[in-house]
This record gives sequence, structure tokens and C-alpha cells, in this order.
Amino acid sequence: MGSGQRAVGTPGALVKLLLLTGCRRDEICYLRRAEVKADKLEFPESRTKNDEPHTVPITPAIRRVLDTLPKFGEYVLTGADAGLGGHSKARAAIKTPGLAHWTYHDLRRSFASGMARLGVPIHVTEHCLNHKSGISNRPLVRIISSMITRPKSKRLSRSGARTSSR
Repeated sequence: MGSGQRAVGTPGALVKLLLLTGCRRDEICYLRRAEVKADKLEFPESRTKNDEPHTVPITPAIRRVLDTLPKFGEYVLTGADAGLGGHSKARAAIKTPGLAHWTYHDLRRSFASGMARLGVPIHVTEHCLNHKSGISNRPLVRIISSMITRPKSKRLSRSGARTSSR
């Protein structure tokens, strides 16, 4: 989104929660009110891809998004007794000038990239993403991490040319 543009409404809340939590699309689209505790989101193993329970702390930024959503209904995003379907329509409602194609999973990758930029150890990022040890996108996270920590003289510019450290 460009300067001055905001992702609003249910589609905006979905995108913000995906970026802030690193959760999978369906974990947020079908987030039940009972899974939202005072200070954390608790996903039972029946709702996660790897069949492991997953806990996400509620940060102030996550709380601000949650506070904009309806306070009724079983499902948090919709305020209804059905989760958020129509993912393509929700994605189309988010204006992304200059970005021809993106997926919700790209937001999960952005979360992982942000963690790498912050210097968060890979095993912590994998835990935040609820990856089982040994079956994750560890190579991707390692590549991102090495790109960020690589000396400036070895980095590639956006055009693919090496940048100069001079």
C-alpha cells in the first residue's frame, strides 16, 4: 500500500493480523472468539496444519486490530457464526498499486523476513510460525538471514547488480 492508503474493514483486519501474527490464512479467517484469551490467541491442534497447538501472544498492535472487529458471533473477523470465506474478494479489496500479484502466504513470508531482519534466531521464527522442527522452510529463512547479514559489498541491489561498499 502506498502512502496515505489504508487496508480497512474485514479485508484490512485480515491482512494486518496475518502480518502481525505470522499465522496461516485459515487460522485467522476462522479464528473463533473462544480462541482469543486476554493476552494470547490459542489455536488447538485441530486447527493447525501440523496438528500441534499454537499460542500467539497478543501484542498492542494485534489488540488494536482485534478491538476494531465485531464483539459478537462465534467468528472474530466476521462477527457471525461463519468464518471469512471469499478470500479472493477480500484480497481484491486491498489496493496494491505496483504489486501485480500477491498471496496471503506472501504475508507469512514477510513475517519471517521481518523476523530475520530483526536478528531473531531461526528456531524462534520457526516456533512463531508453528513449524515442526526439520520440516519447514528453513532454507528460505537461512537465505533471507544471510542476505540481510551479508556485508554491504556482497549484497545485490534491486536491479541485481552488486552494491559498492565505497
